Amino acid sequence: MAEKRMFSRAITFSDRFLDLPDPEKVLYYSLGMCADDDGFLGNAKSISRMVGISPSCLESLERKGFVFIFPSGVVVIRHWLVNNLIRKERHTPTVYQDEMAMLTVCADRTYALIPEGGAGGEKALDCPAPICHPTVTQPAAQNRIGENKKEYTRSGEGNGCRAVPDRPMQDQGKPDAPAAPSLEEVIAFSLERNGTVDPHLFFDYYAARGWRIGDTPVQNWKAAFRSWEKRERIRPGGAGRNTRTVSAQQYEQREYRPEDSQSIDDMLAMLERNMRGSETDKNTS
Repeated sequence: MAEKRMFSRAITFSDRFLDLPDPEKVLYYSLGMCADDDGFLGNAKSISRMVGISPSCLESLERKGFVFIFPSGVVVIRHWLVNNLIRKERHTPTVYQDEMAMLTVCADRTYALIPEGGAGGEKALDCPAPICHPTVTQPAAQNRIGENKKEYTRSGEGNGCRAVPDRPMQDQGKPDAPAAPSLEEVIAFSLERNGTVDPHLFFDYYAARGWRIGDTPVQNWKAAFRSWEKRERIRPGGAGRNTRTVSAQQYEQREYRPEDSQSIDDMLAMLERNMRGSETDKNTS
């Protein structure tokens, strides 16, 4: 059963419809939303009570030619085929086949009652075509989604548009990932830059991550290589280290003199005397 319902402007913007009282308009829309794929309802009175409208409005809609009420209580919307066009493969036939057999479809695609005896009568009922669901020749919406879309180009060449393949919705707006370099390309680039970076380590690091930084593809692997070099200069242990190493050669070695050694001996002797004094005080107390 189709899940969507439509209303034709030819009906809802006609003077006949616009002259209806507001409660009858609301009831008509409510019936149109709740009807089955052929426009039939078996609970029209319950729907009118649900929206807070008197059942007398339903009878008024019948008198004004918007619905038919069968003796069984089943209601059909007369302009259903004008409002809705449902594809045959999505159409679910109504369960009210006895009431369906009492109707025919007029040339203007409205339902009409077949007169008793099956012939003659009023002009409005002179519609010999049997009811059958219309066949829609347009492609379904979901089938059109898979087709190539058209995207306008600024060059204006040809017809001004080119076919582009669809992309998943979650990937739209993200830059396309360029082709990943080969190990040989990385090695050659490393040699051009005097081989300060281990090309195998660089290649394995990004290849294991699909040449992505987070969710973003690496757009320029050579720029990433140069950034790797800068980190290597600061972190001689490689990109895996988290602490900055400072070389001992950055400090000037101090030259010790003989008097410095004498000063150290004096300090050690003083510390020893102080420790002995502390032990004596403890024993005395």
